[in-house]
Amino acid sequence: MNELKAEINRLKQIKPGIDCSYKTVNGVRLPVEIYVPEDNKNKQTLVIAIHGGSWYAVKEDAVTWDGSWMNFQAQYYVSKGFTAAVFSYRSIDFDETTTVFDLIDDCKDAVAFIRRQTETTRLILMGDSAGGHLSLMLGIDDSINADMVVAANPVLDCTEPSWKHIAKTEQDFIKASPAFHIQKIKPALLLLHGDSDTVVNCKITERYCDSMKQQKNDCEYIPLHGAEHAFLLQGYRSKDEDVMRYMNMIDEFIEICHLIQFRQTGFE
Repeated sequence: MNELKAEINRLKQIKPGIDCSYKTVNGVRLPVEIYVPEDNKNKQTLVIAIHGGSWYAVKEDAVTWDGSWMNFQAQYYVSKGFTAAVFSYRSIDFDETTTVFDLIDDCKDAVAFIRRQTETTRLILMGDSAGGHLSLMLGIDDSINADMVVAANPVLDCTEPSWKHIAKTEQDFIKASPAFHIQKIKPALLLLHGDSDTVVNCKITERYCDSMKQQKNDCEYIPLHGAEHAFLLQGYRSKDEDVMRYMNMIDEFIEICHLIQFRQTGFE
């Protein structure tokens, strides 16, 4: 356990090489942090971690920003030689006209900015909850050209009453729902969901994976017994040993898809 604590502390000390904003909207900076590895073995693969939080994020300033919720994932992957990044997008209540499609545009702009700043050829999008939703919406967009999407407890059906704050019309709720975009796409998909999640129904994720497989997509669903919502966030609801175990599951999928060799942590 002391070894695990030391490893977590070591990862959390890793600082980004680039800390700036990728765009400004109505005078408000949207921040990005890019982590550049010392070890070049996986440098050309870029991991972008997209935060959740019910699509609430930067509203008035970028001093306190929700992108930092996924810093641990960026630090974890840069330690393995990947280029990694986190960013934040506009809050869904940024102004009275903001919808989830503005947030999706922010995500696209962030990905384009990060790619311009890095020498990367492959893209892995990773997101938690609303971040999982945004990752999947980018994944179905051919212009993004993602190689893999990892979505933890993602929101897939935006027509549900809980998500009525993100769009204006019924057609827009459908358009914004990955569950209504069942089609052949380029990226491999890894979906993880806890069966103790009371925020997003894990059965929707299981059905989504089955539907995407029927379209000949490379899609894997991993149910996590006892895991709650936002299980991937370090220092939140999950124990550190469980977070590392979940990260190792993601490693295995990346290795299968990209033949990348990982240094096993051994934290089970």
